[in-house]
Amino acid sequence: MRVFTESNYPQDWAKTQNNLGSAYRQRIKGNTAENIESAIAYYQAALRVFTESNYLQDWAMIQGNLGSAYSDRIKGKKADNIESAIAYYQAALRVRTFSDYPEDWAKTQDCLGIAYYYSRIKGKKADNIETAIAYHQAALRVRTESDYPEDWAETQNNLAGAYYTRIKGNTAENIESAIAYYQAALRVFTESNYPQDWAMIQGNLGSAYSYSSRIKGNAADDIESAIAYYQAALRVYTLCAYPQDWAMTQRNLGIAYYTRIKGNKADNIESAIAYYQAALRVYTLSDYPRDWASTQDCLGIAYSSRIKGNTAENIESAIAYYQAALRVRTESDYPRDWAETQDYLGSAYSSRIKGNAADNIESAIAYYQAALRVRTESNYPRDWAMTQNSLGSAYFRRIKGKAAENIESAIAYYQAALKVRTESNYPRDWAMTQNCLGTAYRNRIKGNKADNKESAINYCQFALRVYTESNYPQNWAETKNYLGTAYKNRIKGKAADNIESAIAYYQAALRVRTESNYPRDWAMTQYNLGLAYKKRIKGNAADNIESAIACFQAALRVRKPDTLPANCLKTARNLANLALKQKNYQLAIDNYEIAIAAIEQSRDWIPDEIARQEILRNNIHVYENMIQVCVNAQQYDKALETVERFRCRRLLDLILTKDLYKNGEVPEYIRKLESEMEEKQGEIDNLRRQLETPENNKEKVGASRYVTRDEWDDITEDIGKLIAEKREIWQKMRRLDQVLADGIQAPSVSVEKMKELLEIRQQGTGNREQREDVALLSFYTTKNDTYIFILTQAGVKLHRCQEQGLNNLQQWLGEDWLEPYAEINNLAERQAAANLAKCDINAIESINPKPSNVVVKLKDGREEKISLSDFNASRKQQKHHLYKQWQDKMEGMLKELADRLQINQLIEKLTDIKEIILVPFMFLHQIPLPALPLENGQYLGDKFRVRIAPSTQVLTFCRQQAPYSEKNLPRYGIVENTRDDLKYTPTECKLVSQIYGVAPEHHLKGSKQATKTKYKQLLTREKVLGLLSSHHAKSNLTEPLESKLLLGDTDLTLGELLNASIRFPQLGDLFLSCCETALGNSELTDDIFTLSAAFLSAGASNVISSLWAVNDLATTILSYFYHRNRAEGIPSADALWQAQMELKELTLAKAEESLENAEEVLEEFEEGSREYEEQEKIADNCQEVLDLVSEAKKSIGGEKPFNHPYYWAGFVCQGEG
Repeated sequence: MRVFTESNYPQDWAKTQNNLGSAYRQRIKGNTAENIESAIAYYQAALRVFTESNYLQDWAMIQGNLGSAYSDRIKGKKADNIESAIAYYQAALRVRTFSDYPEDWAKTQDCLGIAYYYSRIKGKKADNIETAIAYHQAALRVRTESDYPEDWAETQNNLAGAYYTRIKGNTAENIESAIAYYQAALRVFTESNYPQDWAMIQGNLGSAYSYSSRIKGNAADDIESAIAYYQAALRVYTLCAYPQDWAMTQRNLGIAYYTRIKGNKADNIESAIAYYQAALRVYTLSDYPRDWASTQDCLGIAYSSRIKGNTAENIESAIAYYQAALRVRTESDYPRDWAETQDYLGSAYSSRIKGNAADNIESAIAYYQAALRVRTESNYPRDWAMTQNSLGSAYFRRIKGKAAENIESAIAYYQAALKVRTESNYPRDWAMTQNCLGTAYRNRIKGNKADNKESAINYCQFALRVYTESNYPQNWAETKNYLGTAYKNRIKGKAADNIESAIAYYQAALRVRTESNYPRDWAMTQYNLGLAYKKRIKGNAADNIESAIACFQAALRVRKPDTLPANCLKTARNLANLALKQKNYQLAIDNYEIAIAAIEQSRDWIPDEIARQEILRNNIHVYENMIQVCVNAQQYDKALETVERFRCRRLLDLILTKDLYKNGEVPEYIRKLESEMEEKQGEIDNLRRQLETPENNKEKVGASRYVTRDEWDDITEDIGKLIAEKREIWQKMRRLDQVLADGIQAPSVSVEKMKELLEIRQQGTGNREQREDVALLSFYTTKNDTYIFILTQAGVKLHRCQEQGLNNLQQWLGEDWLEPYAEINNLAERQAAANLAKCDINAIESINPKPSNVVVKLKDGREEKISLSDFNASRKQQKHHLYKQWQDKMEGMLKELADRLQINQLIEKLTDIKEIILVPFMFLHQIPLPALPLENGQYLGDKFRVRIAPSTQVLTFCRQQAPYSEKNLPRYGIVENTRDDLKYTPTECKLVSQIYGVAPEHHLKGSKQATKTKYKQLLTREKVLGLLSSHHAKSNLTEPLESKLLLGDTDLTLGELLNASIRFPQLGDLFLSCCETALGNSELTDDIFTLSAAFLSAGASNVISSLWAVNDLATTILSYFYHRNRAEGIPSADALWQAQMELKELTLAKAEESLENAEEVLEEFEEGSREYEEQEKIADNCQEVLDLVSEAKKSIGGEKPFNHPYYWAGFVCQGEG
């Protein structure tokens, strides 16, 4: 180049440019993509001299070289590169004619063939391959074996490649033609004369004989042949001499070992992975991106089927490999490759174990549908059919949507696949779809059930025309397994004979499905055999049961909770149920334990809060059976552990989240979502204020005079939308939660750990001492009975309330206690509307408040307009009446509940016990249990010091906070009357403030001071160890996260209190002097979401909260009594009960006596002294109480105005107590 310059020696310079181009195209060192770009640049430079008009032959040669370079090009869009290559080859043919330059013409024909069959993306694939074959056949007019043996052999190899990928014609015959062409090429390309070409054809023959290709012949033997061909190729293709070819052969060997039938299946897959990993030593993302991506896909396939290692983790690895492949395989650059990876991702999500099962199937369907954007029936019929079949399987397994419709969709997809998958062209694929149709018809809901079962059997029998034990043993065994299940569930024929046939089919499948080679498949057939033996009619019944048990136990050797939880659950549950039926209690306990571990593993792998609850809810019967069998076996400790194992799991997740961020390191993305939630809540509150009547925003329904009717409707609709948006933010935040995402579990529950809850903390030191006089009572209701497990230091005893099961006890409480209370507001509105509209209450369809009136829409289509003020007045009256009805039933309900729980017999089992910790179940959470009456006229709270906890694990968390000061007297804060509308709250807060000497900065008064921001700041101040929160609150039984504290500027919802960033572990005492703060709905999972539970989860050690809408006046006195007791060092639970009893028995005379006593003591001190001032405050407080009792006597009446449980029993002590 230093001599041959473009200006002095243009022709020589151009030849050198061309030679440099070819050298760079073949270069091994350096970056391959950059080398090809350099080659193109050199070829283009040469064309500045070698023009078509001046140097025809040279110009044509460089056109051909550019065609080859663009065929191999990595940069740019692949589809466009191939079109450029074809254009360059076609241009070369303007010079390279058959008559003038036959050898060059033939070479170009061959190159065009390669471009059309191997690389072209545009156009129809089938037509491209036919075009390629025509070009190669044309080349053979010149390239004969006698005249040009090397070129002839090259074209034979290329023809083989085209036939190997041919779509038109008979597939089996096409593959055989490809093999014949490869074998012909080997007549010239010998290992000694043409080692590199010989090695290439060895590799190609390996691909032709591979499992996915050859149809004729024995599949197992064909794969062994493929492996032999690949191994032969490696005699030439060494890593140092031919790294790219070596890597390709490594990958091909991986594919062969993955599909290998002979040898140990698990070992074969491990070998495949090793070969793929070896290939990646050469196939790097930077140098060979497309090959790298293909190998990533291969690794994904191998990990999807991997036997060794953790199955769930293997599938996650597979998904990661597929996602990596998509960094290269884009829809625009490599559409067919992209579609292939989409299909693989669909398969991985179909079989995914982690995550939400329903969502995984939906993801699979989405991936398959995406693949069909490229895989059309006309362009890629076989690929299209594969994806149709995959979609069928996804719809068959679909959880969302209607099951019957999903199965019909599955059948339709399978039938569509058979348009391509014929028995003659693609027998293996055809047989696969026959099996799939068999499975679909076996489970079909529509149509005649018996006929569907027969169709299932027929489809499986069709599959066996292809799947023979010798040729396709794994598929044959799979089909035998399907037939076993079909006969097990068959309706036609004799039931006994059908089950015998099923057993025979399963036993046949086990000839192939061995534990060592196919452990998962083996376990599946063992499980199915267990089900068959369980149903068996013939033979000895006891022997059949033993056989079933043995099969289930065998299956569980593979189906472990931590690897295959869903399959493990089914197997262990069936085995445990069978053992329970046989009264083999220990076997049942052992296997329910396994089943529960599988449930919890499945739950922990799902980062979706709702789905986690659904798993627990759907499998609650497993826990119930476990509890029952433990009771039957008198293993009460294990029964108690099981009860506490499933309680409040959702609440525990939230507690774990808060604990995870206890040092304040909440991720920024979580804080951002929390801020978004608060903003939505602010918008909701602003809109709600627009709908409130200025004169009474607490009780009345209506709107401000400034809101028009249309505006009213718009605002109401906007509030609904904002609540939905807030709920979405919450769910998003939970999905991102580290506890859910990482599957972090709550600590295990054990009786020994629970016994620590019976210890008492010593005042002053904070140390705990073991107590023999404390018991924990854990309630649980089964279908038939209610159990109360009594835990003491001596162990666990059982109190059984017979015939007090879910329908008897819990339903009674729900229908007679909670529902009547929950319906008071709604029923009051309907009764008021019915009275004013002069119609029957059942005739009302809806009640719609408007700015100046209320529109009552009737079911017959008529509308009645009634006065807003009349409606509010009538509604208030009806509400008072309904509350009175509910209150009047309270004492009778509590007496009946005490009888149902056999409370007096229970007490007999609590000899020498002074304190009890109650863990209620379901609707018992809503009952003031300390107020249960005893036969001697006392209450449960008189007999024992009573504390209540949502669960033992929540109580354990409360214990860990331990913020009490050494004097057990918390430094207090107060939040007072946040909406400025409670008459007696200022008196309550003044009294408590005097008791504790609350600093002004810790006392938030009224709506202007008691804002949400200041409230949260007060909660988290280190100096505030106790808090009186006295204002409005409201429980929401249908949307628990919308339960709220009504603060000065906006509401603080339960959902916000559960946010990760809200923590106050220093808070010891919290008195929620509000309505309904312990009120919540209950379900079988016993997750009770209340405002009090939210405060416990955020770190409060002890919470006093209310079970209903409490009376303001009574609560004021109760709060004063409680805080006075606490100031004297009395523990919370005792302080509350003593305050309640004092309130219950309070009379005007007793209040007067207290005042007189205080005044007498006052006279003993010198006026102006510190003692005098303190006693004067006590006297003043007694005067306040006297004034309040005087008012109560007028408004409530009776000598003891607060004697009814409604006034004194509504508050409960939760937590440490």
